[in-house]
Amino acid sequence: MGLGSVTVYNANEGFNCATDTIQWEINACPDGGTVTCADGIYTGVGNKNLSWSGKHITVRSQNGAANCIINCQNSERAFNFYNTGQKLGFVVYL
Repeated sequence: MGLGSVTVYNANEGFNCATDTIQWEINACPDGGTVTCADGIYTGVGNKNLSWSGKHITVRSQNGAANCIINCQNSERAFNFYNTGQKLGFVVYL
């Protein structure tokens, strides 16, 4: 399995782009949008310690968890969830 690419798509705005880091796409994703991770292995900066910054978004894999891996290389965690009083509304499907 090779490196993956990530696409943000928001049906309401037609927003669509692709990069190789999940955090960049989360940052670019509009409130209410979806970040779809293509099949592959995600490693390194921008693919660990992922944070939503209070947005209502969905992060999902394109074809299921068996095909989409966030490999933190035993150095960090994949997602950071903070109890900051920010609005709820994030969803993770991998």
